[in-house]
Amino acid sequence: MNRGKYVDLQETLDGNVHLLLNRRGRRDFAEIDAVHDFYGPQTAFSALLNDHVVNGWELVPGRDLGVATIAPILSRDIERDGDGTVISAGRVYWYRDYLDLDGIRELRRHGYLEFRQAA
Repeated sequence: MNRGKYVDLQETLDGNVHLLLNRRGRRDFAEIDAVHDFYGPQTAFSALLNDHVVNGWELVPGRDLGVATIAPILSRDIERDGDGTVISAGRVYWYRDYLDLDGIRELRRHGYLEFRQAA
């Protein structure tokens, strides 16, 4: 389990990653709501995952992987060249319900989100 400021990341036995809202995240969710309402869900995910990003995880824009999606994508297996272009990608995880469900609202409602390993 990778513990963070607002969420913990847990890699599951079935190869996915769960974002688990922790105690501080539940207590301070109004801060995330404010970011979500003002800047949108992508920026809210960045705020939620900031401490994980500085510890090796990355929120990867789909265009960097050659995928036409705005779904939130997580990985810690991205290799980039000096210009920032992705040259290899290992395991990546995505929030596949992004078109139907607001991930930030679902995280608050259920206390977790599942990011599925991309095939």
